Amino acid sequence: MRDKRGFTLFEVLAVVVVIGLLASMITPRVFNSVGVAKGNVCEGNIKMLEGILELYAIEHGEYPESSGDLKSSDMRDYCNSFPVCPCEEKAEAEGNGKWTGYVYNPETGEVKKEDSDTSGVVKFVNE
Repeated sequence: MRDKRGFTLFEVLAVVVVIGLLASMITPRVFNSVGVAKGNVCEGNIKMLEGILELYAIEHGEYPESSGDLKSSDMRDYCNSFPVCPCEEKAEAEGNGKWTGYVYNPETGEVKKEDSDTSGVVKFVNE
């Protein structure tokens, strides 16, 4: 009589199918979680940038006309470099991360992600 060692082809295929089904159920949840996390980081970055603008407005009586004004020597304690938006691939691709993906309105201090309407807004740029 032969000693039966190992697995049959059917058993191996059954295990592969079960692993494939589990992976197909888990993968969308993982990628969705990554998107949600990027959105949360983006919202946090916007709040931080608005705080920096508010500090500048309190000290100078108005919002800065350019992001370069925020990088002047008297503001170094508040922002050495601006955060890069994790949601924008364009922000990372352009200029090795110099452009951040965020813009603000110098009249209101409102910060948002850059969209197609960029009239009257200033880009945050890491110089």
